[in-house]
Amino acid sequence: MTVNELLIDRNLTSALIIDDAYDNQPLAKDLAGDEEAWNTFIADIQAEREVIIEVFPAYDDMSSAQLRTSDEFVAAVWRAKGKISDENWNTLFDDYVRATAGDRTFLNVLEEQLRALGITCTTSGRQLPHEAIQVPLIFADLFLGATQEAHDVDESVNKLQTILRGRENEPPVVILMSRSERLNDRKADFRDKAGLLGALFRVSSKNDLIADSNLEKILRRMAQHRPDALRVARFLKSWEDGLDKARREFMISIRRLDLSDYVQVRQVLLNFEGQPLGSYLLDVFDRVLQYEIEGDTGTISAAEDLNNIDSESYAVPYIAQSSDLQHLVYRTIIQNPERLKVRATDCGAPVGFGDVLVRTQIAVDIPKAEQVENVEGKNCSTEGVKDDQPDALLVLTPACDLVRDGGATRVLLIAGKIALLDARSWNYKDSSAPRTPILELDENSRVWVKWNVRDLRMLAPNEIAGLLENSAKYNVIARLRESNALEIQQKVLSSMGRIGLLAPMPATFEVDVRASYLGMDAQLHHYEVPVLSREGGVCFVGRDEDGNHNTRLILTEQAIDDLLAAVGRQQSDAVANSARRSFEALKASKAFEDDIQRGLQVPSPESGYKSISCLRDTANNEKIAEVVGTIARNPAQGKNPTPAHGGLVILLTDKAAGATS
Repeated sequence: MTVNELLIDRNLTSALIIDDAYDNQPLAKDLAGDEEAWNTFIADIQAEREVIIEVFPAYDDMSSAQLRTSDEFVAAVWRAKGKISDENWNTLFDDYVRATAGDRTFLNVLEEQLRALGITCTTSGRQLPHEAIQVPLIFADLFLGATQEAHDVDESVNKLQTILRGRENEPPVVILMSRSERLNDRKADFRDKAGLLGALFRVSSKNDLIADSNLEKILRRMAQHRPDALRVARFLKSWEDGLDKARREFMISIRRLDLSDYVQVRQVLLNFEGQPLGSYLLDVFDRVLQYEIEGDTGTISAAEDLNNIDSESYAVPYIAQSSDLQHLVYRTIIQNPERLKVRATDCGAPVGFGDVLVRTQIAVDIPKAEQVENVEGKNCSTEGVKDDQPDALLVLTPACDLVRDGGATRVLLIAGKIALLDARSWNYKDSSAPRTPILELDENSRVWVKWNVRDLRMLAPNEIAGLLENSAKYNVIARLRESNALEIQQKVLSSMGRIGLLAPMPATFEVDVRASYLGMDAQLHHYEVPVLSREGGVCFVGRDEDGNHNTRLILTEQAIDDLLAAVGRQQSDAVANSARRSFEALKASKAFEDDIQRGLQVPSPESGYKSISCLRDTANNEKIAEVVGTIARNPAQGKNPTPAHGGLVILLTDKAAGATS
């Protein structure tokens, strides 16, 4: 399918181009950045005072500062071209005219290229035309103003929000453009403020947008993934609408409970159970609200439609730094810490079911993953710490026995060992040792806990209170959601099979990426791909269809395009003879671009290099695998790539925990 046919199929046949260069005249803010020009103009224009008063009668009634901020004055002087001297007129407007002329040249080329792709264009300055509301393709200038300040970005955001309002179920494709070098720094913030989806949003410098076949390439990608992107957009909009509807229905239900109902619930139920009214109603209301959300037909239909997303379409992330999926994992297994402020029992038990007690000193001495993985079945205390002070304790006594007066005289706890959460420690391998995959000790410290089924504790409530008193030894830092606490409880008791739970989302870990080739001097030489150094990549860690550990490297579109371009520019005679076959296979491969967009398979950290193979069609229409390169993640010292695979050597280095790009 040609790009023209694809655009027609996706209903992307009309575009709106928003750029202040289309305005007929400047505004005062467009000239605000040139203080020197204003000073010269105000001083020299006195010689032509009568003409100025003719075109702007309020001239004598306004101060110099007021004139500089008056759109009416600027417009009057702009229209006075030919009435006042060219020298004075040019003093104020020369820079604006030159900048606008450059943008007009770009816009003419952009319109011409769009028309060649069968797209009709509507143009707009800062005043949006009414017909812009339903246009499916929008090109917007990042800075709607000549000074290119923050308020110009805000105006662009406001314009887009106006266009997007009411179109949340079928938002347009938006391409943000600018001649500013700050464009890349602004794209993530612009996306968030405007409420755009990354799959429906791109940025490009004006020069790059119309160079070569870049515009066609961008539009092809946006059109290809548009149906699935719209599914995501509708799902999010359905959630937003569903939450509003669920909140209203929820409030109607709970408002029917009057004071007498609260009293009766306490008298006939909670006085016996020993659970405070506030804690009990939080549990009940959580479930009622969830019921209302589950009953919203729009949300359910949109969720079902997500099953139709084409997972083989190789949609790659556009903005670097993938979403923090661990952030979502944490919220699916841990109650909000503020919930701990609500007393869980009236009978004196200082903890509730699922409470996680963490040793006070552990935050300053967290071991690494490899110090924890080899303790299966052994004592889980941290090295150098006494056995009676494990890193963490989890309360497993049933909730009903904790809240009732006269219930459990001793509380069952399981001991656990805490380790830093990093790429090595996140995996889906099934183990008899239960684990809590993520805890947040603070904003910067993420850990995980390996629970030791052979280290169970039975402590009296007053003993637990002693551990928590004045945070002397332990703090309750989290409470597991009931399903996750039950899973660990069931593994400990071994009396029931493992209950079905929501699968944890894949983990994401940022990595530095270096792409090289083996040169004639037998040394690695870097491909010139600055975007890789700037953005790096993201490793998604999960499991494959057989349940095995599965890690993929995901790069942004620009990184992939620039890497492929760098490979294409590289001359074969600069590549080592031993690596030339794999290099030639790489340059000739039609499958490599699809493979790298889908995500390259990454070996385990420190395990050495893994070959990168691509399928190639033979003359007999058979498919054979050819090695086109090799990839490694934190390779151990002394591990070097195989020379024959040196056409492309991708080296990944995990970013330090807490590091920011």
